[in-house]
Amino acid sequence: MALLDYLAYRTGCEYLSGLHELDSVQRARLRRAVTQLKAEDAPLDEWNDALAYLAGRPPASDAAAAREELLSFLSAAG
Repeated sequence: MALLDYLAYRTGCEYLSGLHELDSVQRARLRRAVTQLKAEDAPLDEWNDALAYLAGRPPASDAAAAREELLSFLSAAG
């Protein structure tokens, strides 16, 4: 399962587009799901896809950096 699909599943979203319309409970689920993942659990391109799709941020140079950037965005956003 691709990372974005997994994150949508973990937040209870039927479609990926639902990740843009999260309530506070779903946002907490998303943050928790990313926190529980290790950088090596998904390839760099999937971390960068998630980073771009969810945060609108440019790609990172490695999976760990992309994960941290995504967590930073999710923590600041809600």
